[in-house]
Amino acid sequence: MKTFILFLSLMVVAETACAATMKTLAGDYDVKSTIASGIAHIKEDGTLTAEIYGLVYFTCDGTGAKMEDNIYSVNASCYNIPTVIRIDLSKVTDTSKFTAPVYTVIAGNMLMEFTRR
Repeated sequence: MKTFILFLSLMVVAETACAATMKTLAGDYDVKSTIASGIAHIKEDGTLTAEIYGLVYFTCDGTGAKMEDNIYSVNASCYNIPTVIRIDLSKVTDTSKFTAPVYTVIAGNMLMEFTRR
């Protein structure tokens, strides 16, 4: 019995420690930061579409995404400005609601909250 409980405990730890994948990240999110908010759609193939409202309204479309060392990155065009969007998922254990550092050429580094729709 003790061995079985130990095995289950290890399974839970392994599940929470596993790396993020495109499949676990895929979904529709409400996103917000101190300077902007909007909606982001991430598909299993990593493509991204987003509508972000801040000082100005941006629509972003991204392709060529990759997941490496728990960093999701995608080449995007936001309001015709080419940029790379990077989301650091290294401390995320639940993709239904999380806060993560996001980097873009347009806004630099910022913390954004993601809530799955």
